Amino acid sequence: MAQADPKAQQALAIVLFLSSGTPSSERARSAVNTAMANAGLPDSVLEIVDVRVDPQRAMREGAIVVPIVSVTAGNEHRWYAGGFEDLSHLDALFRGLA
Repeated sequence: MAQADPKAQQALAIVLFLSSGTPSSERARSAVNTAMANAGLPDSVLEIVDVRVDPQRAMREGAIVVPIVSVTAGNEHRWYAGGFEDLSHLDALFRGLA
């Protein structure tokens, strides 16, 4: 993936909460990676949290369903949840961050 502006990298955090091995979570993992690449966002801003391994983290951060993406950019925070079959919404979200 492309290198983003260092200031943007510091302020940007993308967390994908999933349940590894399930079809919907693996589809979400692939969709997030593709949309980030399309937007030129570096891998370093993505953290993947498996809720089976760290359920407390998911609860603490408010990830009440999986798969779900948490995006923090500066003082803004957004959630994205869905079927992760259509990349257009993720593409638009991530391109707005690049």
